[in-house]
Amino acid sequence: MRIYIKIWIFEEPKHQLSPGGKRKYPTEEERDRKRQARLASDFGKLYEDSSSSDVTVLAGGEVFKAHKAVLIARSSVFAAMFSTDMLEKQKNTLEIQDFEAEIVKGMLEHVYKGKTEVVAERAPELLQVAEKYDLAGLKEDAEFAAADELNLENAAELLVLADIHNAAYLKSRASDFINT
Repeated sequence: MRIYIKIWIFEEPKHQLSPGGKRKYPTEEERDRKRQARLASDFGKLYEDSSSSDVTVLAGGEVFKAHKAVLIARSSVFAAMFSTDMLEKQKNTLEIQDFEAEIVKGMLEHVYKGKTEVVAERAPELLQVAEKYDLAGLKEDAEFAAADELNLENAAELLVLADIHNAAYLKSRASDFINT
């Protein structure tokens, strides 16, 4: 007796079979990338839904809601502000007067999601805010984005910016560009 079965698969299988019928399992690196993507997505949701926020960030006439715990975890400067008896801790408000609202929004997006959409066009300002608030990941992303935009008109300015803000990669790239 023979039984014939037809199988239709309507969605992508979770595990691929390699030639020879053995399953192909994701590598540790692939699993790490997925975990990091899920974490960034979850924190992104936390940023978008401000219902549980406990601190207000004011910049350029705009109001942003945030979470002290997230800010403290991501920045030693925010940790100092909210862990000592400073005005920011007492009022649960952080007023940022030296950066535009778009830059502060980009900074907060990066704090929560690990990336921001404005890094390419606002890299110099994001580099400055990252240096001020000790945000290493944002600083690195801003350095790389600024280095990608090096040209004859901005090379000297970016070299000075890199020197002022201890941006070693950008300084090296700008120096090489100018020397070439």
